[in-house]
Amino acid sequence: MEAVDPLNIWRHGKNNLVGVTLFFALFCTGFAVNGNMGIYLNLSGIIIVLGGTFTAVFLAYRMERIQILLKVLASSFTRPAIPAETLVEILVDLSIKRRINGLLSLEKKRRR
Repeated sequence: MEAVDPLNIWRHGKNNLVGVTLFFALFCTGFAVNGNMGIYLNLSGIIIVLGGTFTAVFLAYRMERIQILLKVLASSFTRPAIPAETLVEILVDLSIKRRINGLLSLEKKRRR
């Protein structure tokens, strides 16, 4: 396992922060252009929508699957991004292996 570069983690988190901030700024600007933004913010509506969403998720999936989802979400913000060159090398290697040994050889490798 390679060493974790703290600076790379900061850059990854910084990109997420910039993206979320930009999204909220554009979202609020879009609503503010048409007038009173207060008419779009309805606390009871937000509670109903979020409550229904979370309830549907808990009814549709087992708790183990939800825990996996939470771990994936957490790791997507904390793990360093894989450099593009490394990712291309991995994909090319898998492509060559698939062409030579067939698609099932990739499944066997994944299980190990």
